[in-house]
Amino acid sequence: MTITPFNLDESIHSSKARQHHYLYAHKVIADLSLRRNKTFLSMLTNPDSDSFLVNLWNQTAKHFSEAEVIPSDGLKSSPLVKVNDNYLLAIIRFPPAEKPTEAIFSGIILHRHSGKVRYIVLEKSFRGVILCEWTADGLHKQLPQSLSIRARNDLSLREFAALLIADFC
Repeated sequence: MTITPFNLDESIHSSKARQHHYLYAHKVIADLSLRRNKTFLSMLTNPDSDSFLVNLWNQTAKHFSEAEVIPSDGLKSSPLVKVNDNYLLAIIRFPPAEKPTEAIFSGIILHRHSGKVRYIVLEKSFRGVILCEWTADGLHKQLPQSLSIRARNDLSLREFAALLIADFC
């Protein structure tokens, strides 16, 4: 899969986030999750899904100078999980988030019957973490569940999955 060129001026948040990290989690993976969801989720079920994600990471790196490129260390997908008969859940762990708005995890939630997809991101914030959602029309909104986890800096993948299942499935 090839990444289409982005207008970086429009794509990158004005925060202090490292731009490679931000663009990958908030634009590349969000776009694949929301616009090409069935193809993308099937790729995440493949045994080589981590290699696929690293390849996308490296393609994204081509938009940046060598000094701006971040290693893909820690980038990993979890196995696709069937939640009650209605949902499929995939989680991606990103390279360590160091700056506010960088993603720690993202959850891709597919409603199996309607085909509706939600892309939820756990982001580093100035005071801990926040939970946000990207929509297919490009909106980025903070979710109310952020209040219960805001001070946490150590939310595990298992806790993130449990939060997604409890609140969105």
